[in-house]
Amino acid sequence: MVDVSIEDTTSSSFTFGPPPPGVTNWSASWTTSMRPPHLGPVQVCSRAEREPGRYAKILRDITVVDLIPPSNVPNLAVGTITATSAKVSWGAATDNDGLAGYEVTVDGGTTQRTTIGTRSYSITGLQPLSNHTVSVVAIDLAGNRSATPATTSFTTDALPPPPDVDAGLILDPDGGRHGQLAPAARQRGELPRLPGRRDLRPVRAGAALRGRQRPSGQPVHGGQRH
Repeated sequence: MVDVSIEDTTSSSFTFGPPPPGVTNWSASWTTSMRPPHLGPVQVCSRAEREPGRYAKILRDITVVDLIPPSNVPNLAVGTITATSAKVSWGAATDNDGLAGYEVTVDGGTTQRTTIGTRSYSITGLQPLSNHTVSVVAIDLAGNRSATPATTSFTTDALPPPPDVDAGLILDPDGGRHGQLAPAARQRGELPRLPGRRDLRPVRAGAALRGRQRPSGQPVHGGQRH
C-alpha cells in the first residue's frame, strides 16, 4: 500500500510504471495528482507499507505555486457614451485561489489596474466621433491573467450644436440698463439681452414732461391747460 499526504490532504490513487533508470527491477515508479490545502511551503509525505504495521516513509519540503489562470471576464459592456468619454463595466471573474483585480486596456495603450471590488472604468479625453477598443482581463494573487481578454468596441458621440444666443431673450418693461434681465427672467436663469437693444418703457397717459422746453422756449407745467 502506498499513499502520499500533504498535511490533511491524502491521495491513494496512483499510476504505476516501470522502475526509474538505475533502480532495481523489483521496484516501480508511480505518479499521483492532488491539490495542496494552500500555496507556499508544504511538506509531502510518501509512505509505503512493507508488511502489516511497518512503513517506509519519505519526507520532502516543497513550495506550492499557483499556475491556474482566473476565468475570462464576463459581460463586458460600454455605457454612458459622450463626445469625449465612455464608461465600461463587466461581471466578476473567478479563480481557484483568489483574485487581485482587473486590468483595463484602451486602444492597446497603457494598462490600468482596478481592485477586485471595482468592475467599471471611466475613459476620458477622447475625440468626438472616434472609434475605440477596450479589453479587460482578470489577474489573480499569483499574477496569472485570464487566458482570453474580454474585448468590445464603441464610437463616441458627435459634439452637441452650439446654443442659440438669442433664445429666451426678453425685454424688461421696468426699464434699467442694457443687458439686465427682468427679475422673473433672472430666476429662470435666462440669458441677458444683447447690448444695444433699446429698453421699452411705458409712459402713463397725462404724465408731465417736467424740465423739458417747448420749441418756443416756454416751460410746460404738469397738469395745467393753456
